[in-house]
Amino acid sequence: MNQWTVLTKETNVELLNCFAKIDSVFYRQLHTSNGSNGFKGTSKTIQNDLIQSIDAVIFNEILKGVNSSSFFSIIADEATVVTVKSQFSITLRFMNNNNQHTK
Repeated sequence: MNQWTVLTKETNVELLNCFAKIDSVFYRQLHTSNGSNGFKGTSKTIQNDLIQSIDAVIFNEILKGVNSSSFFSIIADEATVVTVKSQFSITLRFMNNNNQHTK
């Protein structure tokens, strides 16, 4: 039903702490908990919501960069690993406003 893989608890906590460093309101919410009723951010629902939110932010930032560039390239690669799982990666390369390459 859900396409997102649930993060490990440690990875999720680290991700929450990274966001807390750049958002003071989130920091207060994360670190000012009322015992067991405080926000921990470790439930599967919260983890999946965070993954979807991060996905949307990253996608929109990439889209803005590509749309504002004069040109871009797409590199696609597929590989099957020893466990017979196929992995497909896509890389977008474009020039930002300062003429610096961005991947």
